[in-house]
Amino acid sequence: MAKILVIDDTPDILNLISNCLHTEKEYDIFTAENGETGIAMFEKIVPDLVVLDLTLPDISGWDILRVIRQDRNKRYTPVLIITATCKTPIDEVHALKDFKADDYIVKPFNIDIFLARVKTLLRRTQWLRNEEKKQKTLPDILISDNLKIIVSQRLVTYKKQPIKLTKMEFKLLCYFMSNKNRIVTIEELLKSVWNIFCADYTTHTVVRHIKTLREKLGSARKKIATLHSDGYKFLD
Repeated sequence: MAKILVIDDTPDILNLISNCLHTEKEYDIFTAENGETGIAMFEKIVPDLVVLDLTLPDISGWDILRVIRQDRNKRYTPVLIITATCKTPIDEVHALKDFKADDYIVKPFNIDIFLARVKTLLRRTQWLRNEEKKQKTLPDILISDNLKIIVSQRLVTYKKQPIKLTKMEFKLLCYFMSNKNRIVTIEELLKSVWNIFCADYTTHTVVRHIKTLREKLGSARKKIATLHSDGYKFLD
């Protein structure tokens, strides 16, 4: 069962959220009425999702978010902010970009939309954790003809000559070489390499990185084939 921690100092809101989440049988709900209790419960149960109010009586939601992002368990926990204070685009940017919240809803909110966003965040987290498991089982050495990667050293060579790649180009090449001869869509690359979901406007990022990666691979660039309307395939 997915563990969800709800931190809110308003009893009515806390009960409303808890009751709504309890209708979903696959959720195990934990609640806290202040920041100190919320942090203690977070460290104890390591939840799969935190629903967080920003205006708490003792510790601000921003400070709690900082603690969550410094989680010593080193496991990314999505945070859904529910607040009456974020009312402008600047507030949204502040919450999502600067403090790395995953989503936010302004009070009062629609219950169905709230539950849908909870499901989306949990689904995304499960995807990320599955990808982490795949990365842990990734071989340390990937080879395709004269192209070679030593993952632990972040070393790429072609015909024994080193190729300098950026971090994202390296991750992209590793993903291609661990999925040889298989069609890989842009959506899959966004999720697996960039950890971006439902962001059509960022597809140009994938195209741009593949372009620069090909340029650096020299004659090996032909291994990354473009399949129009389908995606890409690493030819081995």
